[in-house]
This record gives sequence, C-alpha cells and structure tokens, in this order.
Amino acid sequence: MIKSDTYDQIERMVASVMSHPFASQIINSAKDGGGIEESLFWHQPIHEDKDDGIDCKARVDIVPSQSSMFNDSLVDFKTTIDASPEAFAKSVFNFGYYRQAAHYLHGWNNLHDEYRDKFIIIACEKTPPFACAVYELDNGSIELGGYEVGKLRHYTQSVLITAIGRLTGRRFTR
Repeated sequence: MIKSDTYDQIERMVASVMSHPFASQIINSAKDGGGIEESLFWHQPIHEDKDDGIDCKARVDIVPSQSSMFNDSLVDFKTTIDASPEAFAKSVFNFGYYRQAAHYLHGWNNLHDEYRDKFIIIACEKTPPFACAVYELDNGSIELGGYEVGKLRHYTQSVLITAIGRLTGRRFTR
C-alpha cells in the first residue's frame, strides 16, 4: 500500500517529466517500438587470451525506438534533490552514473546489432517544484567510466577467485 502523500509526490513528478519536451519524447519513443526496463545479461571476459570472466547484468530504464532521434542512446531515470546542471554534474560523479553509463552501453552493444554510444539521464527533483532536466553524458565521462568498470571487473574476479579458493581449499590461477 502506498501512502497518499507519496502517491501525490509521484503524480507531480510524472507530470513534470511528461511536460518536459525531450523527456516526454524519449518516453513516448520507448512506448512506440522501444523498450522500458529492459534486462541485459552477458558474460564479460576479463582477459582476451584466457577462458575467464564474470557474469554481468543491467536493467536499462528506457530504450528509445530505432525510429526516434534518440536511437543511438540508452536512457536512465534518476530522482534527485537538485536537477540544476551544476548540482547534477556533481551527482553524476558522486553516485557513479558515468560508470553505469559505460557498463550499460557495453552490455547493450555486446548483445545487440544496433550500436548505441550515448547515455541520457532524465533527472527529476523529488520535492517541489519537481524540476526535470535531461542530460547527455559526454564521451570523456563514459570513457572514464569504462576504464573504471574494467578495473572493477578485474578486482571482482580476483576477489571471487580468492574466496572460492579459501572455501574449497583449492588454488586457482588467473
């Protein structure tokens, strides 16, 4: 059961997002042949010359249709305290959205023939006036995210190998 004040807050946020010209166009595009909350699952090799890797997953909030002007993008929806450009730019780095962008784009492009290289965030404030803004992450941020995600994948695999070795008493090589 949802509280009435929470329901009212959500309704006002939806109204704000749908009144934004780009946000509403992106959402309507997803309804028209795109996708909403598409799950991605893939195995990511860590080293090119070894049979290793980790299983990855992502859930893309919005996949604009191929016929829309956003057909080269994946889109995520974020609630925020402040949707202004200055404040939200800090959120992108504080919350690691640039890493999320790289991870999602990498997963999508591994699984689909239709290449996408842009990541858009629809940001909506959680409190009045429920301002909404649409941001496209720059390529440099996405590249940095890709580098950091790659390092995190290596680290994750190393931790898993160590943990499995300790649990089983077996030694694994990387």
